[in-house]
Amino acid sequence: MQMKLNAMLHNGRKFCSIPIFGYSTQGIPGVDVIGLGKMGRSLKEKIIFLTKSSNFKIPLRRFVLCIDVKELPDDLDELRLLELPFLILFWSLSGILPITCLDDCFACGRIDVSGTVESLDQKGWMEIKNDVEKNGITGKYLGVSSQSEGECQSIRLLPLQKIFSPALRLDFNVLQLRQSTGIGQIERARTNSRYGFS
Repeated sequence: MQMKLNAMLHNGRKFCSIPIFGYSTQGIPGVDVIGLGKMGRSLKEKIIFLTKSSNFKIPLRRFVLCIDVKELPDDLDELRLLELPFLILFWSLSGILPITCLDDCFACGRIDVSGTVESLDQKGWMEIKNDVEKNGITGKYLGVSSQSEGECQSIRLLPLQKIFSPALRLDFNVLQLRQSTGIGQIERARTNSRYGFS
């Protein structure tokens, strides 16, 4: 089985879409994260920890997760925006999430070991939509649903709260774009946009 997902990173001037992809084989069981250097090991361990702490049974297969990029940003905070796309990709490959095709989906966000997910909402995706679609790429956006369903449909938002079922016990926060220092700068928003499932 193989899958691909479009992760979003900021390159200093604008957001750009970076393909991440993965596959599973019947080789020696394990998880490999390729293309992230030192951060790959940390990300791999975080994914394994979140999976085990959620008591999920992963098939005894070899999972390989890769990023297709020539150069990564030096800023660790920017690189952390890849955590959520890699988690979605791994959980989809292993059958935890009910997603069979991610080819036309965009995602960015952080996740911490306590189960807090930080991602863009409709407003955030609308602000960077031009950067995303400038290259003729259109698709669905994976993000936090914090507004009416009508606005969700205008940008084809797939709410993370529905994708990650309530049984996963995750909290959701909205990442806000900070306009004062330029488009693409992201800060955490600790507002009333927090969702929790218990």
